[in-house]
Amino acid sequence: MIKSSIRIFIIGLIATITTYTFSQNADTIPYKNNLEKYYFYALQGNVASIINKLDSLSDNSLNKAEIELKQKYIKRFKNQDEAFDYRTKDTFLINISKLYHTYWNEALMQKYHIPVAESILRENLEKYLCICFSGKINKRKIHKDVFRYTKESIYDLIGFFITNTGQARSNSHSFANYHVIKNLSKELFQQDMVEEINDWKKFSYEEINTGAKKLLLINSENLKRAGKKVFELIKPKK
Repeated sequence: MIKSSIRIFIIGLIATITTYTFSQNADTIPYKNNLEKYYFYALQGNVASIINKLDSLSDNSLNKAEIELKQKYIKRFKNQDEAFDYRTKDTFLINISKLYHTYWNEALMQKYHIPVAESILRENLEKYLCICFSGKINKRKIHKDVFRYTKESIYDLIGFFITNTGQARSNSHSFANYHVIKNLSKELFQQDMVEEINDWKKFSYEEINTGAKKLLLINSENLKRAGKKVFELIKPKK
């Protein structure tokens, strides 16, 4: 769905920015990191390539932590037999969560392009809701509500990032949130920092999505060019 799509791009931006700021110099790592070369695929949301690479790695060449990570990736994305704790016994919430799990797997494994995966998710959500509320809620209303949710949730997400921004490098998430909103503000408004959510609502979700994707690709390419020994690319304000 649109919310999920923009999450992919914005979370990707946060991942690249956090990596820029807090990545250790490779010389300080006490052992060879055999999975380091796959980090770029993770930032791009290209899990399919990671799985292909992991399948070619012998466990004998990995340390204990790397073997555990490899097994988690394979169980979650390839075998899809991960035991997940939903922290609820509500079957309605569990089934909705499973639909989203399927969507994320199909998108990250690149089984479908994101717009196609979003369309499939939306159809599955509508079908499940129609089954659950058959005779209680009109099918057209369910379709309308699902569409409205996907639009409004984008601005909720933007609002969350605005509320949780900070310039203290000790808090990597709020620091990354700050730079995501700052960069998106420059891309969409040609302004340094826009924090009024009503201003963001002047842009459609497609425009926000396009801007976020553009910045993700730029930041990811900058990180790739900087190489694995990068320590910091975000410069402090003067």
